[in-house]
This record gives sequence, structure tokens and C-alpha cells, in this order.
Amino acid sequence: MSGSTYEIVIVGGNLGGVAVAHYLLKNTIPALRKQNNSKSFHVTIVSPSSHYFWKIAAPRVLVKGEEALYEQILRPIDKGFAKYGDLFAYIQGAAIATDPAARTIRVKKNDSQEESIHYDSLVIATGTTSATPLWTLHGDHLETLNALKTTREELSQAKTVLVAGGGAVGVESSGEIVTTFPNVKVTILSGTDRLLARSTESLGKAAETSLKKLGVEVIHNVRITGSEKTIDGHPKLKLSDGTERIVDVYIDGTGGAPNTDWLPAEWLNEGKRVQVDDESLRVTGPDASRVYAVGDAASYSKQSWLDTDSAVIPVASSIAVDIATTLNQGKAPSQGMLGSLLGYVPGFGSSLSQKKFSPMKGIFLVPMGPSHGVGMLMGFEIPTFMLSLIKGKSYFLSMSRTQWNGDAR
Repeated sequence: MSGSTYEIVIVGGNLGGVAVAHYLLKNTIPALRKQNNSKSFHVTIVSPSSHYFWKIAAPRVLVKGEEALYEQILRPIDKGFAKYGDLFAYIQGAAIATDPAARTIRVKKNDSQEESIHYDSLVIATGTTSATPLWTLHGDHLETLNALKTTREELSQAKTVLVAGGGAVGVESSGEIVTTFPNVKVTILSGTDRLLARSTESLGKAAETSLKKLGVEVIHNVRITGSEKTIDGHPKLKLSDGTERIVDVYIDGTGGAPNTDWLPAEWLNEGKRVQVDDESLRVTGPDASRVYAVGDAASYSKQSWLDTDSAVIPVASSIAVDIATTLNQGKAPSQGMLGSLLGYVPGFGSSLSQKKFSPMKGIFLVPMGPSHGVGMLMGFEIPTFMLSLIKGKSYFLSMSRTQWNGDAR
């Protein structure tokens, strides 16, 4: 610890990092200060982007192209935390290295200056980077904003569109495009033997049926192996079946790679994701005491927002328990019998009691325009009208503000 201030550094300023920071500032830190008022606390978010990105709604915003929607999905991080005053700081930059022994990270700021930042607790929330800034931030938020605007303009004039990737992003985007621009010929390459490979086979078949009814061409077991531009600037795509396609717009929805190159290799699994304990979300590698991971960069995640959001309280509780134990010279905070039992129920018990991460299973919501799509709740497929009410109408846009400013916490 540095002096009397305990420093919690969160690397990653999007869905997971912002949610954890708000929970710590609103709940965990006040509880810790009640237990021991001799210690002060500070939270720092490090992120290459100055803005928070509600990426859940990107497929809808992509086709609508309305300024008000851009403002709803891209919000400045510092303004979302202004109410905390000196308890919070934001550093715009990318983490490039970690020194576990010294408990520091090396940050390259956007002005190319480098800085070493000390941490007492470290939260890894760097997520993944997709092939295109349409779906994840690629550094500055303006890259995503410009990509959304440019692609939308191209779609408005297109006759042919090819979408690579049969997961939720690819399926949602294909449905949104053909619904908004019904005269456009849309083709989706699943890349496997079916759509929505992470869900059930029946849901994947239902998604394919829905897309075909909308006029989307669905091709399985074919991937993009290369791309270039024609003389007039159209995408020329090489496919794994040996064919080529020239289209007006090409959209890559094949997923992303974890942003973990700045971390010790010993902390990562074979997929380059941070290896964590599946219940406490503590990093399990060497010299990783008081280090945690949340979101798509962590090994527990199935790459969904629900997996990120439902991990916020468990990871915050792990931080709280570890800090309280440190401040109490190795003695864990007393929870009592009831507190111990409630620790297994996310959202209950003391802020200083251990909560166990329990993934929300059997939930899969995939709109294909405001009135189409497939979904599953509690493992049961739901009718389209219910999917539309839950997600299809707005892609949870009404939640973007409360998640960004912490009101949801």
C-alpha cells in the first residue's frame, strides 16, 4: 500500500470495468471505511478510450444512424464518475506491461508518454477486440463512431452485403440490415455447421428459419480466408470453399481476441484469457494476490454481457474480503452464519462478505429487427413477441445511462 491510501486500479473502461468501479465506490469502500476509518481508498480506471460504449445496441444503432442513438451508446467516462470527486481518477491510455512483484502496471498514454502506476488491488476488465470497431472499442471512441456512421452510409446505398460470423452479432446484424434495407441482398457465413453455435441446436435452426424468411442467404461451413479491394473500392472476398465474392459491404462479426498481451503469461490459459477461480474471480496465477478479472477477457466468461454483469458483485466482494483481511492483519471479516449463507446468493449479505459467482444459464436473446428474432429464457425458447418486448425494441438502450453513471448499482 502507498501511504494511507489504498489504490484500486481497474484496467478497462467499458461494461465490466465501469460497473465494478461504481459498485466499489458506492458500496464496498463505504463499508470498508466503516470497519477501519484509518485507511482511505482511491479507484483509478485506465482505458484507451475516453468513452464508455454500450456495444449491446451496436447492431441496431448501425442501421438507424441517428445522432441521438450515437450519444446514447457512447458516453464520456469522466462525467459518469464526476459525483465521486477525488475518490476517482481516469487515465486515458493502454496498459502495456505488468510487474506483479512491484505491483505496478505500465501505461502508454494517448500522448505516447509512458507511466508506471502502482496498485494495491488490480481488476482486469480489458475485454476483447473485434476485427472491426463496429462491435468493440479500438482505442479512441471516435474510431467506433466513424465506423458506425461510414458503414451505415454504405448500407444505405448497397445492393449486396456479406456478414461473416454466425454468432449473435452476425445474426443480429444480418436481421437488422435486411429489415431496415429490404432491397439489399444479405448473405451470412456461419463459419460452422449452424448458426448460434453457443446456444442449442434448435435455437440455431430457428434463427436460420427466421433469417431465410427475411430473405437472408445462409451459408454454413465456409469462412473468409482473405480480402482485398477492387479498383472501384468494393470488397473482394476469398472464401474457404475456393470461391470469391465481390460485394458492396462486408461486415466482420466473427468475434474478438482477448486484450491480455500486457499480462504475465503465467496468468493466462491456452486461449490467452485470464485464468480465474470460477466462483471468486480471483486470478489464480503466481504473484496474483489481490488481482481479479471480470468480463470477456476472463476464463469464466461465455462472452455475454450477462456473464459480465452478474460477476460485478462477486468480484467486488472478493476485493472487499481481501482488503478487509489485509487491514485486519490477516483476519477475515466476520460474516456470521447468516452472512456466510447469503454469500452464496449474489446481491445479498454484507458488502464485506464473499459472494459466489453463479452464471445465468439458459438465457439467449437474439433480435433480428424490432419484430423478429429468437430467444431463450431459463432454458426454454420464447415467442418472438416476448423477445421483442425484452430486447428487440431497443437492445436495452434505456439501461445504457444507468449502467454508465452507476445508478444501476
